[in-house]
Amino acid sequence: MVNYSIREATQNDIPYIYDIEKKCFEKPWSYSMFEEEITDNDKARYFVIEYNSEIAGYAGYWKILEEAHIMNIAIKPGHQGKGLGRCLLEYMIKSFEAEKAERATLEVGVENNRAISLYSEAGFRIKGIRKKYYNGRKDAYIMWKEMEIKDDKA
Repeated sequence: MVNYSIREATQNDIPYIYDIEKKCFEKPWSYSMFEEEITDNDKARYFVIEYNSEIAGYAGYWKILEEAHIMNIAIKPGHQGKGLGRCLLEYMIKSFEAEKAERATLEVGVENNRAISLYSEAGFRIKGIRKKYYNGRKDAYIMWKEMEIKDDKA
């Protein structure tokens, strides 16, 4: 079992999140984009995963009406392959359920087999494709997951 903890991201986490973003993505979001997401966007929920007391990854989604849209999941190089991304995804899915989301969606690069496998194992299914979605060059799959809404009265 991995030694980790997950918590909601705070403004103090932004430098760590931004550092991970730069290391993981060809065209990273800007620092100010994360500031806006974490401090000003009431639809956004962001989390960090700490592994051995170090922020090793982050994930975020938007909750809009009955849908949750995963914006980012990233694990710092050196910590990838330890199951931390899976832990973050499972944590977010529980958050979707707590917020009564009926479905969840995301985009993932068609060549990103590792992420596609992770999302598929979590119940996401490919429902379409966005041509040239990433940087105007790379295609992305659109994946959806229907959530199981639990009736509180049961």
